Amino acid sequence: MFKNLIKLLIAIIVPLLSLSGLAQGIRFNSNDDLITNRTSYNVFAHNQPKFFSHFRIEFDLSIINPQSFGYILHIRDKNKPISYSVVYFNKNESSGEIRLNQDGVKTLLTVPLDESLLGARKWIKLSLNFNSIEKKITLLVNDKAFYSNCNEFSIKISPEIYFGKHENVIDVPLMTIKKLIITNKKDRYAFNFNESEGSDVFDSKGNRYGFVKHPNWLITESYRWKLRYTTSFNQVTSLTFDENNSRFIFQNSDTLNFYNFNKETNSFYSFKNELPVPMRLGTCFLDPIKNKLYVYEVNDVLPGKASIASIDLNNPEYWETNSLLKLSQQRHHHNGFFDSKNNQFIVFGGFGNQHLTNEFNAYSILNDTWKTLSFTGDTISPRYFSGLTKLGKDELLLFGGQGNKTGDPSIGKTYYYDCYKINLATKKIQKLWDVNREKVKMVSSRNLVLSKDSTSFYTLSYPEYVTSTFLQLYKYSIKDGSHQVLGDSIPMISERIRTNANLYLNKATNQLFCVIQEFELDGSNKINIYSLNAPPVSKEIIYNPISKANNPYSILIIIILSIIVLLIIATYFIIKKRKKKKEAIHVQVQTLLKYNLEEKKEEVIIPNSTSLFGSFKVIDRKEKDISYMFSPKIRQLFLLLLFNSKKKNLVGITS
Repeated sequence: MFKNLIKLLIAIIVPLLSLSGLAQGIRFNSNDDLITNRTSYNVFAHNQPKFFSHFRIEFDLSIINPQSFGYILHIRDKNKPISYSVVYFNKNESSGEIRLNQDGVKTLLTVPLDESLLGARKWIKLSLNFNSIEKKITLLVNDKAFYSNCNEFSIKISPEIYFGKHENVIDVPLMTIKKLIITNKKDRYAFNFNESEGSDVFDSKGNRYGFVKHPNWLITESYRWKLRYTTSFNQVTSLTFDENNSRFIFQNSDTLNFYNFNKETNSFYSFKNELPVPMRLGTCFLDPIKNKLYVYEVNDVLPGKASIASIDLNNPEYWETNSLLKLSQQRHHHNGFFDSKNNQFIVFGGFGNQHLTNEFNAYSILNDTWKTLSFTGDTISPRYFSGLTKLGKDELLLFGGQGNKTGDPSIGKTYYYDCYKINLATKKIQKLWDVNREKVKMVSSRNLVLSKDSTSFYTLSYPEYVTSTFLQLYKYSIKDGSHQVLGDSIPMISERIRTNANLYLNKATNQLFCVIQEFELDGSNKINIYSLNAPPVSKEIIYNPISKANNPYSILIIIILSIIVLLIIATYFIIKKRKKKKEAIHVQVQTLLKYNLEEKKEEVIIPNSTSLFGSFKVIDRKEKDISYMFSPKIRQLFLLLLFNSKKKNLVGITS
């Protein structure tokens, strides 16, 4: 009972805590949009405070397009014509500066911003402090302080604070803000921007303060996948993710294509020699240390043809043949991992030649050899469509897939939702858990992505047997396999066996990327790239209305009340159980007492009587028990006479 109560308490608290822990933002429509559609945010539109002596405004800022220009922030006193503004000014294509202006008078401060601080998902911490007593203004940019002695605000003001467009100010840079905090003495106004729709802005306590026109709520970008790029090729093409250079690499026999997702640019290279590997599945892997791309085919390669070749991405002109070796079996939807420590590439599982496998095979780049790796511990059944990621220094994490224990696909298939830890150093496999999801038939993306704290992983799951299928993001706990659905779904055409889905994380921008490659029978293919801001959120959170009901203080009250209610329920059941036990004992006692009373009631003394059943007893006329006067012979004689006295026509008895 107590375990169930604890589970119930956790079920109540966890969703509430997840709501309080979110901090999102607003992306502004900029000069690229029509003036009427540009974003305008009035911080205190619904609830105007008064500030005394000094106040501070701090927030995180992201300049998405370094070449844009416009007003970030505008502060003025409602009762006086004094105002200040923070402006972003672009110096060239890759750098800019932040200026603090006293409107209509002069520029007070100028802070240069280099290329490393500008771009999507790159955040700058800004803090603006007005001290009306000392007449100072302090501007902090990433904790670096800049000062001005031109604070002309009165000690007491009614602040009007705007972000983006307002009145005759129409120039807005392409920017995003988050974590807005405004303080004045003991008053603190924190805005997490957890709204997903509407124009009202609430503080962290659920109070309505602001109003925003044409907002783009960032929380929706943590739920709805955004199509970032799409391209098609008329021949088999490999793709891989190059996190170090913020790009995706597409390669086929003709060209090498780099798509930079931060700059939204493409660059193409042609080779000076022919790719020696005849591409079938379009598989490749990247050595991020040496910046080399390897293209490989494990099977279905003609004798004398290369199976593995590489190219230097620093100078992508010539292909180098690495190997002519191949495995004995094709490996559709196998998992691959580049072990940089041992300079080897490891493949697991896959389907081919009407057989499923559970082998781990390692290719040594230095020695040009393939070998089968042997492991102790738990056994992973033959499968394909699994997900794989690096867990620790020498550990891999494998999840799910489709297959069976024999490897023979003709006897049927099982959809697995199990998880294994594979130690490459000790050569040991440990099964962590197996989740029972009998009614769900979904396979995993090739790549898994670890959460920031490495306690869980993300995977894209989909029913591969459905032609017009969909991908759904799941988050699984590494400890026990508990899971939740996150984000919305992504469409995919799963017509051919070469069609695949991959999941990646770009840590620099904290974005998840889904890459779908849809093949046709002739090898032509279409590639779609989607992005989602991390951490992803669930449907319950995205559609949760902002109000006082879910601010941190209300959440704390709800948690306390939940605990009290559960304690009352627990106390009730304990008292009820004790009462039942007490009643049971009382019933037993009453039963015994009733039995004894009945026994006593049967022992009624009757004068001049003889009891023959039970104990032999004779009572005289004075109600005295005289049984002791009957010796055994006298008793026998008495009984003989008594029994024969009932017989008719009896002359006598003989001894």
